[in-house]
Amino acid sequence: MSLPWQTTTYIFADSSGRPLDSLTVEVFGMPTVRLAMGRDYIDFDYPVVTLEDLTEGSTWSRWEFSDGSTVTGRKVRRQLHHPLPDSLTVLLTSCNAANCCADTLLTLKTFIRAVWFPNAFTPDADINNRFGVVTNCTATVYTLTVFNRRGEVVFESKEPTTLWDGTTKGVPLPQGAYVYSWFLEDASGFRHSGVGTVTLLR
Repeated sequence: MSLPWQTTTYIFADSSGRPLDSLTVEVFGMPTVRLAMGRDYIDFDYPVVTLEDLTEGSTWSRWEFSDGSTVTGRKVRRQLHHPLPDSLTVLLTSCNAANCCADTLLTLKTFIRAVWFPNAFTPDADINNRFGVVTNCTATVYTLTVFNRRGEVVFESKEPTTLWDGTTKGVPLPQGAYVYSWFLEDASGFRHSGVGTVTLLR
């Protein structure tokens, strides 16, 4: 009797063909590892890693992290602590009911979100010297609003590339401090906001 490639039931019979007994050979295929990640990087501001084993037929999962920790379970969530590594390596071992196992290795890079606004600018000194956000995020929603001392809006932008040139309706504004508020939502759905003061120098 050769080994079957799929679950097979064998019938044993006597010389007259009358069934005497049966034997079922259950075959478990070698798992092909498939997984899902909350994101393919470690976020510096929110360093939570979510991983799920989606391997078909798998009944047991082990996750080995490069920091020396091991976690079992189909879905794991890990909170990392600062200082964060530049990257985190994870080895997933996925096993089926017959204890046939396969594994895969993945590496998650650390991503640092940078959102920065200068505290002063001199629009008259350089035609390229404008006030706005400096960021490595891909913004899906963005607003920047600048106010004068009386609380009046002197500039508003909906695009990170639209910068303030120190004017309102084409009229240069006087040197001094201006208050601004901003909001940015990046491509991963993370929201950032704040208020600040910028000094216009002439």
